[in-house]
Amino acid sequence: RVASSSGDRTLWMVRIVGIAGILASACLLWDTADAFSVPALFTGGRIGSHRLHQCRAPGLRMVASNEDIQVGVSDDVQNVGRGTLLAKNDAVKEVTGKVQGLYDAYPYPPEAVFDGPTVGYNHRWSWTHAYSSIFGEAPQSNEIEILDAGCGTGVTAQYLSHLNPYATHFNALDLSREALNVAEERAKRADLVGKPNNAVFHHMSLYDVADLDRKYDFINCVGVLHHL
Repeated sequence: RVASSSGDRTLWMVRIVGIAGILASACLLWDTADAFSVPALFTGGRIGSHRLHQCRAPGLRMVASNEDIQVGVSDDVQNVGRGTLLAKNDAVKEVTGKVQGLYDAYPYPPEAVFDGPTVGYNHRWSWTHAYSSIFGEAPQSNEIEILDAGCGTGVTAQYLSHLNPYATHFNALDLSREALNVAEERAKRADLVGKPNNAVFHHMSLYDVADLDRKYDFINCVGVLHHL
């Protein structure tokens, strides 16, 4: 009887904790939707600043402050997304401005900047590995030109520099000036500045890449095309 009673109490405690967790999650979702004015995201409304600096009870509501950010897009841009309208110059400019504003507010990826060369290996960013995987043989030369199209805060650019030490030229571009500030600091802290395989960072749109007037052997473009 004692064991049974103890087991019953444990079961009820588990049920109570589970119900409390469900209620807390519901409060969080409700308050988050309220704090961010979710319907406004799709109607061109406004939300508070991107600086989410406080999390408090009840409901663990996230509180926004500082300047406002314009959100939402015009009917033309929405129709482009639906496939009912070809992208026009004004629609492209509008989306470009939205994307730039997003990544100025949230430089991405938010990886820490540290001193010294990057640690680790990723075959996607090694010219010799990528080439041999595609063609089944080693490249004739590792003296290549690289483009990182949409480099963000420079995490991939640092890997590309590290894994391609014989690169003769390396351009990296991004729409976000704030992200590029981090990328440049990352390259400096990694002691890459002044080396041929270090990225030359450009604050520009991928639409304008022809302005660089170069031909590239190796192009890295990750997490970018869906913004175009």
